Amino acid sequence: MHSLTKDGERVLIEVAARHGLSDAAVRALVVALAEGDGAAARYDHPDLGGVGRWPVTGAAEGLAARVEAACADIARAMAETRLVEDGAAPGGGDWPAELGQPAASGELGGRRYAIFPGAHRMLVARGDTTEVYDIEGHTIRDVVEDDGGLALETDRGRMRLADLRRDGGDEKVVPPETPAP
Repeated sequence: MHSLTKDGERVLIEVAARHGLSDAAVRALVVALAEGDGAAARYDHPDLGGVGRWPVTGAAEGLAARVEAACADIARAMAETRLVEDGAAPGGGDWPAELGQPAASGELGGRRYAIFPGAHRMLVARGDTTEVYDIEGHTIRDVVEDDGGLALETDRGRMRLADLRRDGGDEKVVPPETPAP
């Protein structure tokens, strides 16, 4: 669970009330926007209609319009103040420290992922197992679901995660670190 600052909690309450969204849904948006540095969000929450992203292309109506407006409000607040506690930034503390901070991280289809371009690695965690993939030579633009698995939108087009070389051969390696209580 990511901790919000006092300003983050205030923004959460205001945005939830303004747009008729649950506190839990807005918390998911705040965390997703923190992962996207306030410029983009990928979220998965039932109160938000499931998996989605912001900004959206095209006209939004109903729930999608409320989510769009809520994300815009949160992004404006993020430009003015810190909403997520330092050290609680998404994708940070539970990946191996030797890889540094991920350039991107998120969750899709029950799998958490983090991309470390400097180390040429992408980590994908499901349950208590994390797989490490070699991404050297690929510029990853997005991670998407594809036929029940993960796929990457790269500078060379779409490729399935299964097409990447797994670091450590066929073994599953690098158990996720357990954050200190």
